[in-house]
Amino acid sequence: MLKVTVIFVVLLMLASAARAQVYPSTGSAWLTPGGWEEPLSTSRFDSAEAVRRWEFRHADLILGNWQSTTLNEASTALLPFRAQSLSCEPDEQQRWLAQQASENGLDPESVFLHFAQDTRLSLKSSNLQSDSLLEAKPWLSRTADTLTVPGWDPVNDTDNNGQLSDAEYQQRLNPLASARFAYQARVLLTGRLQGGVCTFRTNLSDPAVRALLINWYRYHWRQLAADGGYTPRLRPLLGPDVLPVVSGGQILELSLQAGTPEAEERYLAQLVDFLGQLKQQLDPALLAVSASGLALWPDEAVSAPLRSKVDLWVRPRFITPAMGLGRIQQSWQHFALSAEGANSVLMVSMRDGHSYLHPGDERAWQQDVETGLALYYLFNLPGQTFYHNWGDSLSVDSTNTSMRDWYRPGLPKNWVYQPVAMLKVDLGDPVSAPKGYKPVWWQAEPLSGNSRGSVLGSYKVAPAHWFWLYRTGWFGKQPAEGVIARRYEQGLVLYRAVQQAGQSRFLAAKPMRISLPGTYIRIFYDGTTSEPMNYIELGGYEGAVLQKAESDE
Repeated sequence: MLKVTVIFVVLLMLASAARAQVYPSTGSAWLTPGGWEEPLSTSRFDSAEAVRRWEFRHADLILGNWQSTTLNEASTALLPFRAQSLSCEPDEQQRWLAQQASENGLDPESVFLHFAQDTRLSLKSSNLQSDSLLEAKPWLSRTADTLTVPGWDPVNDTDNNGQLSDAEYQQRLNPLASARFAYQARVLLTGRLQGGVCTFRTNLSDPAVRALLINWYRYHWRQLAADGGYTPRLRPLLGPDVLPVVSGGQILELSLQAGTPEAEERYLAQLVDFLGQLKQQLDPALLAVSASGLALWPDEAVSAPLRSKVDLWVRPRFITPAMGLGRIQQSWQHFALSAEGANSVLMVSMRDGHSYLHPGDERAWQQDVETGLALYYLFNLPGQTFYHNWGDSLSVDSTNTSMRDWYRPGLPKNWVYQPVAMLKVDLGDPVSAPKGYKPVWWQAEPLSGNSRGSVLGSYKVAPAHWFWLYRTGWFGKQPAEGVIARRYEQGLVLYRAVQQAGQSRFLAAKPMRISLPGTYIRIFYDGTTSEPMNYIELGGYEGAVLQKAESDE
């Protein structure tokens, strides 16, 4: 992983040759920017293009596409991709793959997985628009709550021409497979986690298909001046969440039953192996993967090879204002990934904060942004972490705010969610706790250990250097309530919470006065500051970013 980290840093330096890191104490990232709109409520921007240019100047990394080759080339841009999926609708990728397969003597249909027998899939919890799907693909059939995909078995194609004649159909050696053409039997995902998007599964068991896919990504990423790719969700793949099989389900290329743990694990191993090949052959391409739905420990058989291939982990909703002490004390895996040399985008969501209780209150929204940044700085490892706040939006993009995701509609979301004035304050690097303060302990069964240590059980971890400014009780390692803190060379971040997350009653808790280990000034959302102080008052689920007062430096 050391080589991976060096490559990542070198690419960031090259992409930022004309400009240094945007903010002094951490990296910043945008996820899937796009959909820029002309603001309706500010004179700060006069066009959608002005918003895009502002975003370009305020991130070190994007997981997406600026929709401009020039801007992509001047950035570190990782394009979203799903090697495991192919769209149900013919697109540029499928046309390219089909052409290349034909030119190389391959059957274009070989890039897909296929059901080997007629397969009924449940539609009870599906978001798939089955009516429009049936119109586009008339060989599919449905009942009130199931969808039938015909199976394809090559033994029925006696003349090996890729289709069944009337005679072949009547004399099928496998009567359980009724597809006339192989394309009718493609493995189609219908489960609730599909989000209404129709996709087929890619055949990663064929080395020739893998080679085609690698060449596609080489071509596509070069065409858009990208530095690599980002997979928004790795799993589920062939399990019951995406393939709720009622009957049938045998997959031709895997000889396994869809909708089972065995098929899920076999395909995951193939996908991880493919990502390794992709990275090796497109070196120094960067690979980012969302950690959502993945168990990165303790299953070392799959997770260790995966971790060795991923340069950047994306952690959706990793931080929320009311996340509570319990979740913080269980979040050791971020520091373990960092110890292995991995980089991370830590995403802040404000869905459970004070703005949830007071959606029209300007200060409530700004306080949630401040708390989110304070929590982010608890996890920040300069040079390895990137900040992104997606607020309370239903989508991650560059559109304007609405009344549900900010106190004022018509403003660029990324502009209001990224606290520029706070991020500009140089806190330096994290440092060890001041003398006399008790350390916070990791509490993630069966693991328990000091957060300032570099080992947790059998795992190496980057030291977090967390300590308690206040806690209920003197001896417990999991206080019912506490104020957790982390010191920086030029600052301090802290957060008051109870163990449980999302307690509405605690959101309304009265402010508590907390003594500070020195003299500090508080940095607010708009960059204004408090007077120098030796104590601070914090409400429930409230965090703060502090800078050393000049008299204390």
